[in-house]
Amino acid sequence: MIVAAAVLVSGVSLAVTAADFTPRQWFPFAAATVLVALTYAMIGVVLGPLLGRLGGLYAMFVLPFLDVGIAQNVMFDAAPPGWGVWLPARGAVRLLVDGAFTSTMDVTGALPLAVGWLAVTGVAAVLVFRRMTSLRA
Repeated sequence: MIVAAAVLVSGVSLAVTAADFTPRQWFPFAAATVLVALTYAMIGVVLGPLLGRLGGLYAMFVLPFLDVGIAQNVMFDAAPPGWGVWLPARGAVRLLVDGAFTSTMDVTGALPLAVGWLAVTGVAAVLVFRRMTSLRA
């Protein structure tokens, strides 16, 4: 269900983007959008039980905004702040910007970084979900 929601939200986001902007490479641009959505969906699965419904909701408003909206925003600075390189969306946003403005893949380390973050957060989400469901049984 989480994957379907992330893909649906990403599809809507890409459709809205396509109304006014055409990236140089659609595939990396779209893949990066889905990677960010899935990574933060997994983070939400982990934080929800830890912080409760309301706390998790607030955290999931603030964390992606700080990461994608401020730390990785190339309109503020071409390089992220020092703390921004450690955030989950770093690789995916670099891939997204590369797909948006270049016709070749120039950021070779971005995809492994993005997939790595998704793998780590995905494993954490599975462990939290298994623990939650085993406690109820």
